[in-house]
Amino acid sequence: MGLHLVPFLIGSAVGSVATYIYKDKTSQKTIKDVAQDASDKVKSAASNASDKVKSAASDASDKVKSAASDTSDKVKSAAQDASDKVKSFVKPD
Repeated sequence: MGLHLVPFLIGSAVGSVATYIYKDKTSQKTIKDVAQDASDKVKSAASNASDKVKSAASDASDKVKSAASDTSDKVKSAAQDASDKVKSFVKPD
């Protein structure tokens, strides 16, 4: 009975060692691949976010410049109108 158990134990030991070696390399490759994929996704997302932020900042800057220019023109026009009205009161035609 004991002799039949020896080949089983030897086969189990060899199978366990082979499984450990194969699994270890496969696990390492899988972990490395998953980490690389995650890194690529994070880099891509960061790049996309950066592009969107730059675009939004540029659009906001353009709108602020345009609004400032319009406001400046309106203030200048109002000041000129006020000046003309004051001059017309001071110097009658």
